[in-house]
Amino acid sequence: MNDKPWYAAFGGRGPDWVIDLVVAPLCVSRLRAVVDGMSLTGFVRLEGPARKGIFSDAVGDHLWFIDDQNEAVFGAHCDRATLDACPVCHFIAVEGAALRIERRGGGHDRDDPGVTTAAENDVLRAVLAESAVGLARWAVYAGGDGCEVQDVATGHTKDQLSRFLR
Repeated sequence: MNDKPWYAAFGGRGPDWVIDLVVAPLCVSRLRAVVDGMSLTGFVRLEGPARKGIFSDAVGDHLWFIDDQNEAVFGAHCDRATLDACPVCHFIAVEGAALRIERRGGGHDRDDPGVTTAAENDVLRAVLAESAVGLARWAVYAGGDGCEVQDVATGHTKDQLSRFLR
């Protein structure tokens, strides 16, 4: 993966951009460890112990990061309604076997990629580089704010995802 933003192929679709990665069941703990061990500049970690997921209905100890510009909006209350009410934000989450990176409203740095884009790309690079994390599937899509959801790309392998990101 080069330094091109992961959302470069969206070409005006949106305004919300999402990439979802689902790992094989045996890789769940390694996915979490990879993301949890990263220093994500421009993001603040929010705790999600024994809570319902933001994008899944699963209750668990979720790993959530919100861009530091929206830390005050979320505070200790992180849920889907709060995320949906935030017109522009960056969100990285590990919930069970899934990793989601979501840019609502295209994100703060969509026109001039900065620290949040770099951190999002770093997460994707780390997951792709980790041999103990096997992908079951991945999907990239746009939509939101009354716009129909549009699939941008989907696949099942790290190779396919790497090619998409180049």
